[in-house]
Amino acid sequence: MDADALDLAATLRAEATAPVVAVTRGDAFPLGHHFRARSHYQIAKLFGDPFAAAVLALEPDRWSEPIASAQGQHLVYVEEHQPSRPAELAEVRSQVIEGVRAEIREQRLEELVTELRRRYDVVIETDGDDGGSSS
Repeated sequence: MDADALDLAATLRAEATAPVVAVTRGDAFPLGHHFRARSHYQIAKLFGDPFAAAVLALEPDRWSEPIASAQGQHLVYVEEHQPSRPAELAEVRSQVIEGVRAEIREQRLEELVTELRRRYDVVIETDGDDGGSSS
């Protein structure tokens, strides 16, 4: 574990540092510093499964020990845990529409390939096979 991260974690806990202030003490992070209402899957997609499991096991309202991910060491502050719930259609509408469109495209492509195979004979020639006879 990184000694700097351990020291910073101890300082943040000792000073009861608010997350909004703590981000000024850490390294810049291109993915941002605040992730709200994320599922295990969403966290794992960005940081990996072990990181997601560790974060979801944290107690709210306290700083974690450093947690490793593919991007490095992270100090995490969980504000609250929310029970999971099914997504509302309004929240996932664009994903549903894109999924349906992708299925339609795939089905049309399959139908087109089937139709082309029905219409044509495909002949694969190997090297030296020109289709003619030799005399």
